[in-house]
Amino acid sequence: MDGSWGVGAGHHLAHLVGVHGATGVGVDISERQIQRARTRYRHLPRITFVAADGVEFLATPCHPYDVVNGLLSIP
Repeated sequence: MDGSWGVGAGHHLAHLVGVHGATGVGVDISERQIQRARTRYRHLPRITFVAADGVEFLATPCHPYDVVNGLLSIP
């Protein structure tokens, strides 16, 4: 499973899910960006978008990931 931190509108995560068959969770602190991503990529069944602080979300032990992607994110 791929976790994308600072997912924004979800373009990069959607590419991983749609083209490469990954299962992904995108996290962004902006509710507006998450809503855009949910609307644009609702047709992809293996993708979930969450509005949350990325550091806090990924620190939760119930979220195991194989890969965490922070493309263009500044921690």
